Amino acid sequence: MVAATFAYYNMKFSTFNFIDFNKVILYESKSDIFTPNAERYLVLIYSSKKDDINRLLKHVTVDEPILAIDLAQHRFQNSKRVRFATGGMNTLLKLVHRFHVVQIPVAFSIEKTSNQPSNNSKNYKQDSHLELF
Repeated sequence: MVAATFAYYNMKFSTFNFIDFNKVILYESKSDIFTPNAERYLVLIYSSKKDDINRLLKHVTVDEPILAIDLAQHRFQNSKRVRFATGGMNTLLKLVHRFHVVQIPVAFSIEKTSNQPSNNSKNYKQDSHLELF
């Protein structure tokens, strides 16, 4: 019984992934590194070569800030609601692999982990399943 309970919780814990922004470097502009400052983000992974970001954002109904990661590596101007980011191809491939992205555009929520001091923590955990647009 204990082994079954452990296996169940281990499986549920491993279905969601973590991202540490100390190790994953995303850029908002040529020299500005993305530094998370909110407790929660909706992560939107898309390609600006394939998708119109304004059309995608019209379908987002949550009030939390949006971290839009462009796989085509174009950099856009941030707004009050949306922070645009991109990175090197190796970084983007690691993100796609870590969160098991097989189609884009896709969105999911992340939240700051509570096991570290909140002012220094850049470690976030996935808080929802992937949603395709």
